[in-house]
Amino acid sequence: MKYLLILILLLPSVLSAQVEKVTLADTLTEHDALESVHIVLTNNTQDHFSLNLPRGAKDVTSDLAHTFENDVLNFSLECESCLIEFSYTLPNVVTEQGDVHKFTRTVSIPVTPLMFEYDVKLPQGAVVQKSDTPAIVPLPSGIDTDGSHIIVKWSDHSPKLPAIYEITFASAEAQEKNIGEFFSEFEEWQAWTLMIFFGVLGFILGVLFSSPKKSYAAQISSIPLHLLSPDEKVVVQVLQKKKDAVMQKDLVKELGWSKSKVSAVLSNLEYKKVIDREKYGRNARVSLRFINFNERLDK
Repeated sequence: MKYLLILILLLPSVLSAQVEKVTLADTLTEHDALESVHIVLTNNTQDHFSLNLPRGAKDVTSDLAHTFENDVLNFSLECESCLIEFSYTLPNVVTEQGDVHKFTRTVSIPVTPLMFEYDVKLPQGAVVQKSDTPAIVPLPSGIDTDGSHIIVKWSDHSPKLPAIYEITFASAEAQEKNIGEFFSEFEEWQAWTLMIFFGVLGFILGVLFSSPKKSYAAQISSIPLHLLSPDEKVVVQVLQKKKDAVMQKDLVKELGWSKSKVSAVLSNLEYKKVIDREKYGRNARVSLRFINFNERLDK
């Protein structure tokens, strides 16, 4: 069951104020989310501010004087330019099916802010689920890491709301476990017999109908350098020097970064169609799609 949580901000009592920016930041746990909200108002002429929180929101905190009753949060205002900050817990917003977890959030704001930002921090050790369907909807503005968590980011000027945000993820340990269980099934002698049979058959067919290998990396002429972050440029430089595919574990050792940081940077490059990743057991083979760049990477 998907949880569609609707954040209704800015009731008629504050419609006269200019909503400059709204920022949401969610930190996910096993089932819940701690959500922080930052609202910037200008040209405010009202003495109070009211908003409806998602149904079930609890543990509301703020440094500003406030009241919270029946899902309605009220603040007293004595400012023309105001920064309103508060946080709360959203229970049971992460659903799970086996080892796969899914976070779904519907955001609706009656008054469109000039700038909207939304960050979602995955649980420690969690990685974006790789599958045939998009694991992040809509396409994120970026994927970052704080060294131990992957952070999915969206940023939009005058966004079209309401909008649904979804992330499908799993723990790195669970993904490795599933891969190990898959290969352990082949320990049975019947499976090995089939593997040998099809291996010999494939070899014979390969010799009979061999054709030149296609280049693993697409020969794309150039990519705008400004699309790459500093960390992404470093990874691309390493891959260019290798002139061939690199195993992800070797990349972690060479860069001296944490596994989470390397995974986040590679995920971002993969979404930008700069690299390809192919799973090999508990490892992954990483190669460049883009061969040439229209600027020097070491500037």
